[in-house]
Amino acid sequence: MSDTYREPDESAIVGEDALQQVFALERRTEAMLRDAEAEALDTLNEARARAQDIRNAAVEGARREAQAIVERRQAELDARTRAILDAAARDADRWVERAERHLDEAVEYVLDVVTLRRGL
Repeated sequence: MSDTYREPDESAIVGEDALQQVFALERRTEAMLRDAEAEALDTLNEARARAQDIRNAAVEGARREAQAIVERRQAELDARTRAILDAAARDADRWVERAERHLDEAVEYVLDVVTLRRGL
């Protein structure tokens, strides 16, 4: 066995440099991949948040629209109710007026029936 020192040849040095460059390129590629994955995850989370915001806005818009419809319908029902109550009040007033006009006649009739004045 000979313990002679041999100078590394130029091809071994070039090969080692190339290998180091490949490793460095691999590390940069892995870093780029991690960055791209993180960016994709951020983009996905932003898209989910934006979709939720859009959904919430749509739900709120639909709720406001439904509330407006309910309020319009309630106003219509209130107006109909007032009209019905007003008509009923007018009818009641007419009945009262009519009854008051005929009150004397009714009292006289009742007295006649009670005292048996008529028909005797």
